[in-house]
Amino acid sequence: MYLESESVLYGPGRSFASIVFEGPSIICPYHRHPEIELVAIDSGKGRIVAGDYLGTFRSNEIFFLGEDLPHIFQSTLERAVESRVRTHVIQFRRDFAGEKMFNMPEFHSISRLLRVAARGLRVTSRFQPQVREAMRKVHEMTGGRRVTGLIELLIELAESRSLRPLATARYDASSVPSNGRMPIVMAYIHENLTGDLTVPEAARRAGLTPNAFSRYFKRQTRRTFTDLVNDLRIGEASRLLLETPDSVTDVCFAAGFGNLAHFHQEFRKRTQTSPLNFRRSRSL
Repeated sequence: MYLESESVLYGPGRSFASIVFEGPSIICPYHRHPEIELVAIDSGKGRIVAGDYLGTFRSNEIFFLGEDLPHIFQSTLERAVESRVRTHVIQFRRDFAGEKMFNMPEFHSISRLLRVAARGLRVTSRFQPQVREAMRKVHEMTGGRRVTGLIELLIELAESRSLRPLATARYDASSVPSNGRMPIVMAYIHENLTGDLTVPEAARRAGLTPNAFSRYFKRQTRRTFTDLVNDLRIGEASRLLLETPDSVTDVCFAAGFGNLAHFHQEFRKRTQTSPLNFRRSRSL
């Protein structure tokens, strides 16, 4: 997996893209693009990486991803007879309706929405049908109504309280260049997050000695390699605790930790509570 810069095609006479993908799987490389992206999963399930967030997606979920946010969708199918994957994607640049459009005071809420989307956002379940229907209408519109339809959709999103961030607050997409060593290293981390991750192997892929790599990585991310990996693994463990009935021990190993005591230590360091209390407190 390597971070690619994607060129989005809008189609003739169009200022933004609205595309429906359908097939046996989602084929999406680890990539970024200057377009802001609204992704509706009509059917299918799999894994999503957005910035430093690692989680899953399933049918009916909707994601709103900011410009230049590194991300990937990887679908999973357990049986060949399962239903095909279908997604609806709207991609647009900040200036699709004019360079200064969203600088107008009337669009302050949209301007704020686009800033917050830098971390990636998940649309909560109660708001999903409304967004999905608005996206469908935009897809079917022609001419100027396409533009006004998308603006109205953005207003609805901006005024909603049904959006939840994906990446952590300290994540900075600008710190991940599209070329050089960091994309290779981050791809290695995301590919092997729940398996074996070592500084020597990361250094080898980056073409550096382990000591030089450790200095380089901390300069680029303001965190050590181990700290970043544990942050991501605790994020994955938190998701599993909330979304599955798996035991804490199973979650520990599924998230990539090889030692239960170490898992508890790292989890408490980042959440100030135990895994079991974390699950209980959020299920009330």
